[in-house]
Amino acid sequence: MDDGAVYKITGTWNGKSFEKLIVAECELDAEATVIFWANLGGAHVDNLSVEYHSAIN
Repeated sequence: MDDGAVYKITGTWNGKSFEKLIVAECELDAEATVIFWANLGGAHVDNLSVEYHSAIN
């Protein structure tokens, strides 16, 4: 079973820069989670960048 990894996500949320760490199974899941929360909250997200940060031990 894959425990996932930690990903660093950067971008703009309603025009303000943000940087977050998130645990996800893959890059796509990390990005989808941010987009889900943005849609749920009516936020506008741009310039998303997802980078591998570290493994989960």
